[in-house]
Amino acid sequence: MPRIKWSFCVKSLVFVSLLSWYFVLRPKTEQISAEIKFFLNRFSSSVPVPNPSWSNVLQLTREPRFWEVFSGTEVSPVQGCSLPKLDPWHPDILQYVSSVPQISCRGNQESLLYTSRNFLYKNQTAVKNLGLKSEDVSCTYSYLRYIDTDTYKIMSDLVLNGERAKLLPEHTAVLTSCHLSKWNWIYLLLPKKLFRLFGFEIYRNMLSYVPEIKDTKVRDNQDEFSVFTLIFDSVSQMNSFRSLPRTLRVMEDAGGVVFKGHHKVGHNTYPNVMALLSGENGGVWPPDIPDRQGMYYFDVERQPLISKLFQKYGYLTFNLEDMQLYGSLTRVGRVGFKNNPFQINYRAMYWAIDQSYPDLRNNLVGKFGAYACQQEKMAHTYQFRTIEDFLSMYKNHLYHAHVHLSEYVHNDVNMAKHYDKDLSGMLERLIVAGSLNKTFVFLLSDHGYQRAEGHFVQTEQGGIENNMPFLIVLPPSEFQDERKLKNLRQNSDKLTSHFDINQTLRDILRMASPAADEDLRNLEGHGVSFFNTLHYNRTCKQADIPADYCSCVDGITKIPPNHESVADVVSAILIDREESLLPLGVCQPLKLRGVKDAWLKVDQDLKMLKLQFQIEAKFAEFEAVLKEENGEVSVRLTRQDLYSETGSCIPQDKEYLRPYCICR
Repeated sequence: MPRIKWSFCVKSLVFVSLLSWYFVLRPKTEQISAEIKFFLNRFSSSVPVPNPSWSNVLQLTREPRFWEVFSGTEVSPVQGCSLPKLDPWHPDILQYVSSVPQISCRGNQESLLYTSRNFLYKNQTAVKNLGLKSEDVSCTYSYLRYIDTDTYKIMSDLVLNGERAKLLPEHTAVLTSCHLSKWNWIYLLLPKKLFRLFGFEIYRNMLSYVPEIKDTKVRDNQDEFSVFTLIFDSVSQMNSFRSLPRTLRVMEDAGGVVFKGHHKVGHNTYPNVMALLSGENGGVWPPDIPDRQGMYYFDVERQPLISKLFQKYGYLTFNLEDMQLYGSLTRVGRVGFKNNPFQINYRAMYWAIDQSYPDLRNNLVGKFGAYACQQEKMAHTYQFRTIEDFLSMYKNHLYHAHVHLSEYVHNDVNMAKHYDKDLSGMLERLIVAGSLNKTFVFLLSDHGYQRAEGHFVQTEQGGIENNMPFLIVLPPSEFQDERKLKNLRQNSDKLTSHFDINQTLRDILRMASPAADEDLRNLEGHGVSFFNTLHYNRTCKQADIPADYCSCVDGITKIPPNHESVADVVSAILIDREESLLPLGVCQPLKLRGVKDAWLKVDQDLKMLKLQFQIEAKFAEFEAVLKEENGEVSVRLTRQDLYSETGSCIPQDKEYLRPYCICR
């Protein structure tokens, strides 16, 4: 019996390790450090962590004339809302504003396949570019089946026979692959990963399409209108002027209305999307609820989203959200929906790309989790084609389409510029074709840019922009209610929020189906419909906009950052927060490095101090809001820079503590 050489065993082990690295670790190298720390911590015993008592802060606020120390003089009470006068090209932010960022997608394949509406096509131009004939190229495709919020299945391979294939209405995406026909025999023998590793595959991608849904409701009376909401994450009103000028021009030329005083109602995406889609105050993000166990289903524990009500009354519902690692209403194993919340839903596709096919993406935007390219093209080109196909296919039907795009703009204040040319072109084609004649179009953002890595948000204007997302509304050309149109236009100069959008969506549903009023009447709701008259002197309190996010300039005093009492307040906040983290035993001390900005706001029964500062550990950036309202004192501490790595030593069941813990 021949002896096995040790050198052969070592080489085999190295080869297997390299294969494992290539297929498993290489696409996620940026996450390896965090994953290792998480693995080591997940088996450790769970340590109870108390919420901060804020005892040191409360002691400070009980001191005589605590608030007067900051204001120095009596501040007149707020009588209304004076909106800030902002310049999109203010000198303080110009150092953070650039032209269109350079992106070069991976160019190692031709676009051999593409989708149009509900068909998959072989691209004959791409075939010719390779010097081949159509019969020289063999292609396969597999459907992605949505099972539930966190689960999908890749179905069996199907061969693309001929130049095109009609795609099934049960799904929304296909995993595709092409190779030279002469290698068909090898394709049948080798596992797919080895076939690709050895270089036989010449094309691979995941493509979305629009399924043809039968028996959808056709618009049959003049009071029925569809709705299309398109959210670009983290784009302020001022940034829309800087980054989307063509789009705004197309919308305004068609009768679109720019809302100048629009505000967010919560810190990040979740509360603002809840305000828009549900009308509720979102409350605590469910995974951050201390000691919560099990999956949190929005369709079980909360009132129905407006999309489900539209669906109940015959509307076709459509949802496309790209950054599914951080979905607006989804987190794997913790938050989601028991039943599919939309009839056409692209969750399975983007979740599969993130979890199983990360190599399809390239060109990381920022530090983590967001990518500009899907294979050889920028990601938005696929998304816009799917959106345009849907709006064209169903232009005579009733639908509620909700799109949320984050990949470009979540981590980079300038990346929205990449949308402008193609977005304006798409909208112009749809308008000319009459595809939006019966559709209310809402282009907006959830909030302004809020990542602190580039320090944009720490400028005075950057902080205000964070509170004021852009919103432009295009009413359908066939909407002829002059009173409602007049109110819509007049309200654009007033203070508004996402709650008002939700009330407007409810009114659109009521117009189409008066019976829906019975469903809507008993739901939690805030704000006022754009179709009604908003008070000219509306305050943030009246609009249900928390004082923390109110950018009305009335009653605000700027405080010097080096004010002695400011440092005392910040130090007290950090001491209280640090004390609550001590049981974990893994966090660095929270020591103040410096205060960057401070503001005081006084409004009748409200006094609020807003502070931006940096600590010594990892130079982490925070914003603190100390508020006394109706005699009750509260503290909100928010991490402003990326914390996925600095807080990675915190186990998953204590994930809500990661922003505050800087791991040793």
